[in-house]
Amino acid sequence: PASSWPSWRPSYHGTPPPKMPACSQELAGDSSCKSIDIRCQNVSKCSCGFKIAYSINHILLSTSTKFNFRNTILRKDLWPWVIFAILLVVLVEQSVLVFTFRLIDFPADQFLTEYSFIEGLPEWSGWLVIIMISIVAGVCEEVGFRGYMQLPLEKKYGPIAAISIVSVVFVLVHLHQAWSSLIIIHIFFISVMFGCLAYFFQSLIPGIIAHIIMDVFNFSFWWTSLGGQFNKQTIHQTGIDNHFLIWTLIMFSGIAMFIYVMKRTNILMPKSEGVN
Repeated sequence: PASSWPSWRPSYHGTPPPKMPACSQELAGDSSCKSIDIRCQNVSKCSCGFKIAYSINHILLSTSTKFNFRNTILRKDLWPWVIFAILLVVLVEQSVLVFTFRLIDFPADQFLTEYSFIEGLPEWSGWLVIIMISIVAGVCEEVGFRGYMQLPLEKKYGPIAAISIVSVVFVLVHLHQAWSSLIIIHIFFISVMFGCLAYFFQSLIPGIIAHIIMDVFNFSFWWTSLGGQFNKQTIHQTGIDNHFLIWTLIMFSGIAMFIYVMKRTNILMPKSEGVN
């Protein structure tokens, strides 16, 4: 009930956070929200939107940065598995796209329109932009989704629920993209793979590296034509050919090997360091 919300008082590390910025009449619906301290419990008069914002701030501020970033240093014996897992994520994501667009026509207009400005740049500049965007997206999305969002959910609800919830949110965040409607399942699936990397390796580093490499491929081949362009016809037009069979084999083999690597990592990680 609103009268008892929230029933907890968050704990903080270091200096207590400052008071929240004033919220507008449209958001709060009550002037009492304008100077509310994030630590106070008297938020029942505020609107639902303000309460949601309050909850998000509680999650972000009440958990230490080191905790949400997971391990920043990986053991040397894990790195071969990390590199293998990264390659598998990129390979599976690319093979799933190839597999999909051998079944249905590749909508080049939807994929190429959004980043068409890159095509107008000099080639070296276009590649620089792609690399920069990929790094920013890889770091920010992995820290935000698999760090600050997934880790607290893991502790409260377990890894399956946490990875699933984060993957749904990951899909919703990407729905504004012109190409997203055709590959919603793919976006969810790749988010699950990133979530598994973070959970089983207990680090954001593998996911960040995989995300950056994946986006470089996507930007250069699927969202622009700097690295080439997909121009294969569907199997309904060509029949089942070697190209389709090879990429289908790569896709299913990659998924199977990724599951094996995650299971192997679960064995290698001590309980105090890895998964329980």
